[in-house]
Amino acid sequence: SGQRQKIGIAPMRINPELRRNLWLEMTPLRVLIMPALLFLFFFLAYLSGRDMESPYQPLAVSASGIFFLISFLWGTKLAAEAMQEEISDHTWDFQRMSPIGAWTMTWGKLIGATSYAWYGSLICLVVYILASLHKYPVDDIFNITLFMLGSALMCHAVAFTLSLDSIIKSRTAGRGVTLGAFLVAFPVGSWCFSMTRAATHTNLPDIVWYGMSFSF
Repeated sequence: SGQRQKIGIAPMRINPELRRNLWLEMTPLRVLIMPALLFLFFFLAYLSGRDMESPYQPLAVSASGIFFLISFLWGTKLAAEAMQEEISDHTWDFQRMSPIGAWTMTWGKLIGATSYAWYGSLICLVVYILASLHKYPVDDIFNITLFMLGSALMCHAVAFTLSLDSIIKSRTAGRGVTLGAFLVAFPVGSWCFSMTRAATHTNLPDIVWYGMSFSF
C-alpha cells in the first residue's frame, strides 16, 4: 500500500502553477496552429534561397528573425502581463494563500505564462540549428543557441520582475505597468540578441529577396 501511495503522489510533484498555465496556454488547436504558420514562413524562405550560393542562408536568417519576434516581442509582453491577469481576475490573493512556495510560483508563472511563445521559439531554434549546420561548426551553433535562449529568458525575467514589483508597490495593475515593464526589458534583451546576430551573421552576404536587399 505504501508503494501505491508513493506512485499516486508522484504526479503531484509537478509544479502546479506551471501545469495550470500549460493547460491554459497549450490547447490542442494552438499547438497545431503554431507549427503550421511557421512551416509556411520557412517554406517561403527556403524557396527564396534556392538560387543562392547558400540556399539555407535565408532559412537560417528567417528562423532567427522569427525567434526574435516571438520570444522577445511576444514573450516579453506575455511575461509582463502574467501578474496583471491574476490581479484583474482576482485570483492573486488566493494564490498567495496557497501552500505553493515563492520560488515554485515564480518559475511556474514565468515559464507557464510564456509557454506558447517558448513553443514557437523552440521550433524556430530547431530550424535555425539545422539550417546553420551547412555554414558553421557545431560548437559555434551550440554556443549561439544558448546565448539566444539565455537572452530571451533574461528579457522575460526582467519584464516579469518589474511588473511584479510595480504591482506590489501600488497594489494595482494596469496597462501602464505592463507597458513600463516591456519598455525596460525589451531593450535589454534586444541588445543581447543583437550581439548574438552579429556573431552569427557577420560573414554572410546581404540577402536579396524579390529585388529588396536585407543586411543581417
